[in-house]
Amino acid sequence: MDPGNNLVFLPTSATSAEYFGGHRPGDNKWSSSLVALNASTGKQVWAFQTTHHDIFDYDLPAQPILVDITKDGRKIPAVVQLTKQGFVFVFDRRTGEPIHPIVEKPVPQGTDALGEWLSPTSRIPRSFPQLTPSGLQPEEAWGFTPVDRYFCRKRSRSIAAKACIRPPRCKARSFCHRLRVERTGVGGCSPGDQFDGRPHDEPTVILTLVPHGAHPPAPQALFMVKTRCGHALFAGCSVPVSPLGAPCSAPPWGKLSAVDLNTGKIKWEVPIGTIESLKPLAPPLMMGSPYSAGR
Repeated sequence: MDPGNNLVFLPTSATSAEYFGGHRPGDNKWSSSLVALNASTGKQVWAFQTTHHDIFDYDLPAQPILVDITKDGRKIPAVVQLTKQGFVFVFDRRTGEPIHPIVEKPVPQGTDALGEWLSPTSRIPRSFPQLTPSGLQPEEAWGFTPVDRYFCRKRSRSIAAKACIRPPRCKARSFCHRLRVERTGVGGCSPGDQFDGRPHDEPTVILTLVPHGAHPPAPQALFMVKTRCGHALFAGCSVPVSPLGAPCSAPPWGKLSAVDLNTGKIKWEVPIGTIESLKPLAPPLMMGSPYSAGR
């Protein structure tokens, strides 16, 4: 809450069902949005949707940060919203005007989920780097040994290694470098955000839609939803790992990042967490650990 401006800020959830939106065409305002309400009347003052027609479960699980920042010599009362994709959005908290530029970027189209509708664009902050990269190319696959790297590279070639805004498909899986929250493998990055630092972890996650009637391997069946055409889809996910059980994405698997909100630059990053207690032969290296970031 911002008592000085009589505002309450609400980060909203994605519309159900999270990974299929054929039954909810359009942008689905104001889901996956930062909404500012008048604290006295409850009326909406402004709102900003970070993901149109969210079929990725990119809701905003992190609390907004209220802070004054300086741009072009002016001090501005700002609200900062972090996202699961590793984006940093910064607004004038009085009006909702972006303090740093945000662009509408065309995103991949095409889906084999019957009845699905896809947004042609997504909103991307232009001044801030994405704190965790999207996608995983075969040459980026990692492993403790050459055998691990070979296995991970082979698997990444068999999956569509695209950015995380690629829609989930039934026949071709979406291979995303995602940040986890509370549920293993799905959820994105739910940071325990502070003014100075932001912890996040970055295992690689595969998300796929499985036609009804198939047998999704438990515990990958997250939900079932009827489509317009009478079909039903399961949404499932998994974390690709090497034969030794390590994530196929390169460490660190958990980081703490400090971002300068005045300039949009990363000041420093350090690994966070340890894997020494997770595996019998885990080396005592600063690789960070996959974890559920605190709120």
